[in-house]
Amino acid sequence: MTYLQKNKKNNYKKIIVPIIILIIIFAGSFLSRLVHYVNLPINNSFNYLTQKINPIFIYFKSKKDLVNQNNILFEENKKLKVESIAVEFFKSENQELKRILNYKESDSKHFLAKILNSIKKSPQDTFVIDVGQDVVSEKDTVYYLDIPIGFVESVYQNSSIARLYSSSGQKIQVEIRSEQDVIKTEAIGMSSGNFKISIPKDIPVSPDSTIIFNGSVMGVVNNTEIDSSNTFQNIYFNFPFNISTINWVIVKK
Repeated sequence: MTYLQKNKKNNYKKIIVPIIILIIIFAGSFLSRLVHYVNLPINNSFNYLTQKINPIFIYFKSKKDLVNQNNILFEENKKLKVESIAVEFFKSENQELKRILNYKESDSKHFLAKILNSIKKSPQDTFVIDVGQDVVSEKDTVYYLDIPIGFVESVYQNSSIARLYSSSGQKIQVEIRSEQDVIKTEAIGMSSGNFKISIPKDIPVSPDSTIIFNGSVMGVVNNTEIDSSNTFQNIYFNFPFNISTINWVIVKK
């Protein structure tokens, strides 16, 4: 009896075990197909969203890169503009120095000086130059483009104050030269590079007559004013350049 019972149990196991294995195989295949069917729309949706969203990310990334490149180009352009301005400034300054230094280069008693303030804004037509007592002395003549424009008024250790001949009330001896005559007279400064000459009105003065000072052309007659109630006529002239643009001068001892 005992033997038969054991044999039945073994037979039972032989039947059940294959059935369980088959169930597991079929169940695994079913679950695999189920997961595939469930996962398929998810993958399709993911791929669809990826295709739609990727260009957006690429757009924003490209836009950010473009902004960065524009910023870099802007900074480089700004740097180039500054360099261009600096080059033009030094070219202009170099040309001005060349014009000034054409003034009697063989003369060892003239010195180049830089103007440290604006003549236009300076009171009484005075200006500061960057040479002092080791180089210049009071009453030394100041030239610009070979034209005497003023004199050294005060000297300090490292700088000096110069005054234009056009300073208000300043008097200089000049000549009015025309094709017919040479008139020696006195010119009075009226500030800012302007002068006035008063001579008897019966002395003819032709327009555009040349004004000479210390052997140099200082200007030409711009206007003549005759007052019938006065015995004198007023003649006006000015420096042949804008004094506010002067940056360098020559000081001659």
